[in-house]
Amino acid sequence: MTQETYSIEWKTKPLGSVCRFAGGYGFPDKYQGALDGDILFIKVSDMSLPRNERYIVTANNYVSSHLARSLGWKPFPSGSIVFAKVGAALKLNKRRILTQPTLIDNNMMAAIPSSELDGGFLFHFLTSLDFADFAQEGALPSVNQKQIESIALPDISETEQSRIAEVLNAADAAIQRTNTLINKLKWMKAGLLGDLLTRGLDRDGKLRDPILHPEQFKDSPLGLIPKEWEVEPLKQALDFIDAGKSPTCLSRAAAAGEWGVLKVSAIRPEGFRPHENKAVINPLHINEAYEVKDGDLLISRANTYELVGLTCLVRNPPSQLMLCDKTLRLNVNKVRALSEFLFHVTQTPFVRSQIEIDATGSSGSMKNISQETIENLCIPLPELNEQEMIAGVLNIHDSHVRAEEANRAKLIQIKRGLMHDLLTGRVRVPATKSEVVAV
Repeated sequence: MTQETYSIEWKTKPLGSVCRFAGGYGFPDKYQGALDGDILFIKVSDMSLPRNERYIVTANNYVSSHLARSLGWKPFPSGSIVFAKVGAALKLNKRRILTQPTLIDNNMMAAIPSSELDGGFLFHFLTSLDFADFAQEGALPSVNQKQIESIALPDISETEQSRIAEVLNAADAAIQRTNTLINKLKWMKAGLLGDLLTRGLDRDGKLRDPILHPEQFKDSPLGLIPKEWEVEPLKQALDFIDAGKSPTCLSRAAAAGEWGVLKVSAIRPEGFRPHENKAVINPLHINEAYEVKDGDLLISRANTYELVGLTCLVRNPPSQLMLCDKTLRLNVNKVRALSEFLFHVTQTPFVRSQIEIDATGSSGSMKNISQETIENLCIPLPELNEQEMIAGVLNIHDSHVRAEEANRAKLIQIKRGLMHDLLTGRVRVPATKSEVVAV
């Protein structure tokens, strides 16, 4: 967010008066990938490593103390806060705290707090700012250091700074706990998906056991599957596939009352994204036959290697959104299959591997699959009643994930409100630690 107006009760001082800012060093190509050193060397890409969610604890490059001295490099101290300062990386808007003396790349900058400034408070204060607002314009936008140093910082005691940091840390911890739970549920879903779509459910709704009852299974191109199941090409479960068109559109999304054409980014397994569309400007390009309907099973035929061939089930979409030529509608044969079952099947590793093998395209960022590839995807097909049971179990699990994701979104919104109130003085932080914990 941009810097806010402070409460009249708070005085301010320039951020640069209590915090030193400095850029990093150019890392010579001949040292790329060096892992045998004793000093971390952080690049912008390291900010997104899985373990570097708030604190920098690992990197893709290390250098030796001897090399650093020979090049005149001085590590930034533990507790410094680092961020990207150049180009598209500014959009990351990520801040990370160093946990040990660390070197950083020249596309990054470090904020080193003085003894008057609580490090946790500084972290949250910098996180509340959008550094793109302080970037110099040009072919390669970069953060204007003098402008950052002149930012008005609340002139409050270190004790109050610390209490504000405690409240915001508690909010972050709640968000992280929810993230951990969501990741655990998704990991469980992957295991559940594998079991249900290879072992199935018997009449009592229990997983079949290939060890206790091997007579209930048979070999197939997908491995062991229940004897009652068939392995068929996906086209055996479809009536036909709809493909839309991609006319010239505006760069913005369709407004109320306008028609829009979907982008491939609208298709995600976690849910349909109707806002990912482009407004249609020519009425001749509107074709109601391509309009997306509730219950549609959509698949992307072009995207990145990881995202091509993803499917989603559409629920209660807004009206006047059309398929593009890269978003296809799978019209399911209701006698052979359920849309919800096919949606889950297409998330499995054995289907994804078929898509990735057949994906074509010279571009590293965009791959394509043909309708023929989609139609010939090899899938398991139980009877409809078992498809319904399997989909029901997976849907319940997905609903748990969505509930936790909604909870996370609520926590993030609460955190934003806390940052706005506490970092501007609109709400003063409680005086005692017990009150801080309660908040």
